Amino acid sequence: MENKYYKPTIEEFHVGFEFYHKEIKYTTTAIDSSRKNNGVLASPVGSKKRVEFRKELGTFDSIRVKHLNKEDIESFGFNHVGDNLNGTMPVYLTSVTTINHNFPTRLMSNDTTTWELSNVDKDVEGSDKYILFRGTIKNKSELKRILTQVGVLNSSHNSFGS
Repeated sequence: MENKYYKPTIEEFHVGFEFYHKEIKYTTTAIDSSRKNNGVLASPVGSKKRVEFRKELGTFDSIRVKHLNKEDIESFGFNHVGDNLNGTMPVYLTSVTTINHNFPTRLMSNDTTTWELSNVDKDVEGSDKYILFRGTIKNKSELKRILTQVGVLNSSHNSFGS
């Protein structure tokens, strides 16, 4: 069975990045801008308390991040609609149009971390999609950031629509 968690690199952290430390879920609130301290400030989810994590303190060694999974994807309004042509990887589709696009959005995977995000327009002959993103998405925080950047999610509501 594949491991549910992985150890992140400091480059993966951004404000809003979710991770676990000693079974507690944290959300990153700030990052050491110089990166020379390899540090981040984070708060336990639902708390205003801030905790500093730095490599030299050894606190980075026990940080782990949950791999992107079906529940994470569906939490953004996607529905599993089948698998890719060879039947090995899932395909997800939104049931609604998104804030900057008048078409449903499809998310499909080529392997466990490489994903393609596209709009589906069945009315345009010869083309059924407009690619919005193609690349690596390893966790829910990355997916949320990408969906917001390409205009699929409303950043103030973290939901579809305006």
